[in-house]
Amino acid sequence: MGVKEKATYGEYYWAMQVEAQKLFGDDSVKASAPYMASLFSDIPLKELLPRGMQKFITALSEPSSFEFLPFAAGVGINAIDEALDILLEAPLAIMKRRAKSHTKETWLTSAQVNTLWARKKIPERFWDEVIASEGYEDVLASALYESQLSYPSIPDLVLYSRYHG
Repeated sequence: MGVKEKATYGEYYWAMQVEAQKLFGDDSVKASAPYMASLFSDIPLKELLPRGMQKFITALSEPSSFEFLPFAAGVGINAIDEALDILLEAPLAIMKRRAKSHTKETWLTSAQVNTLWARKKIPERFWDEVIASEGYEDVLASALYESQLSYPSIPDLVLYSRYHG
């Protein structure tokens, strides 16, 4: 594809653009091919995927031309993303647990704190701190706490009435 005899500036300009795009595409494929290959070649448990998905992953790991890369980025990555989510879920969960064990940044929710405070498992100052960190006013915090108190069950009422008349 190109103009053999460039008679006008437009033909010359167009021919130079075509050549530049071809060189850019070839360079892009050379530059991205090792990354694509390393990304898709070592997928754990790839043999558990359907054969068509395995061939698709192999094709994505060996891009044939620059025009193939946008396709891989658009359509192919979505399919691979789902497979990678499934295959990498366990290792990522382990990494997440290890990282969080050192930072200890997870806070209790207001429902959890209300339950613990109702059972006298935490001091009031801790309840105040967590409720304030969620942005509750004092009146709303008290109303929320009271709304989450459990009502006595029927067996609790029968047991109470047995001993208290």
